[in-house]
Amino acid sequence: MISQLYGYIFARSFQGERVPQHVQNIVLRDYCRKHEKELFLAAVEYAMPNSFVVLNSLIDQMNSSTGLIFYSLCQLPESFEMRTEIYQRILDSSSAIHFAVENCIVNSLESAQDLERIIQIKDLLKIEL
Repeated sequence: MISQLYGYIFARSFQGERVPQHVQNIVLRDYCRKHEKELFLAAVEYAMPNSFVVLNSLIDQMNSSTGLIFYSLCQLPESFEMRTEIYQRILDSSSAIHFAVENCIVNSLESAQDLERIIQIKDLLKIEL
């Protein structure tokens, strides 16, 4: 069972919004408290557009007792192929991704597909979550 989560936040804007890092950390801590998870210090992605170096490094560290918590699903890569690779790597490690703002978890192929449906609908409607 996953009891520890590695935090993942951005130093750059996403979807036209900029959320201060300290606010992202507050949201992650609150989510973990409510879900009885231990939060490791959040790693901050590089500010360069489309950089996911830090995310890939965190995924390499995942195992069945650790997971990853994003501030928001809007921090996922825009590329469907990149998102699919992320889901697969997480699931292959018997881990999970949590999204604090949306209060959702990807811990199975079905939940990844559900999340992709949400992203596709959002993209079709051109709305921001």
